[in-house]
Amino acid sequence: MTMIKKNHLVPLLLDLFVFISVLVCVIIRLIIPQRNVDGNVVTNSPFQYFTIDSNVLIAISSLINVVIIFLKRKEDDINYPTFASKLNFISTCSTTLTFLTVLLILAPFTGFWFLYKDVNLFLHFLSPVAKFINYLFFQKDNKQKFIDILYAMIPILIYGIIYFIMVIVVGIENGGWHDFYGFKKNLGVAANSVVMATLSLIIVFGIYYLKRHYQSKKALK
Repeated sequence: MTMIKKNHLVPLLLDLFVFISVLVCVIIRLIIPQRNVDGNVVTNSPFQYFTIDSNVLIAISSLINVVIIFLKRKEDDINYPTFASKLNFISTCSTTLTFLTVLLILAPFTGFWFLYKDVNLFLHFLSPVAKFINYLFFQKDNKQKFIDILYAMIPILIYGIIYFIMVIVVGIENGGWHDFYGFKKNLGVAANSVVMATLSLIIVFGIYYLKRHYQSKKALK
């Protein structure tokens, strides 16, 4: 078997780390349900959390990347297929939203220790950061288009709509979801919605332009 070129080792290891860590964390969450700060089980389905959904996205994209790296291990530069490039961008945006939401909004109210202990350390911090670093600095993406910004907003928008329906419209009393992210608390539903929409757009636009800038700068060397 032909050895993998040295310049592919870092992205390969980062992708393997993301895939394995997310897989293990999701299995643990399926066995041991998430509890709130009071120790009560909030939900038996971890997939109600955007944290889990976004991490599953990066795990899928990372697994695809691992396969591509092995298939193209003889090449000096790996040009990822269009679908893989778009999925890398979309999933990176989603988990960066998870990372910043926890860091800037949830942790100050709920507590940093609670949101970064056990599997949450991987789901809220290590896996999203590893994916961000990998996508921005190590994965070549010449297929970026401005419309990708819209694509990156789709999973965020879909989850937002489902969350609003299950939490606000249906309500926990009628079989809906618990208000994990405190939309009814703190600033209120309207203000929280504006904050999350604004943060999402800033993240998606930011990652899009950071990637373009870094790749253009790298191409000039």
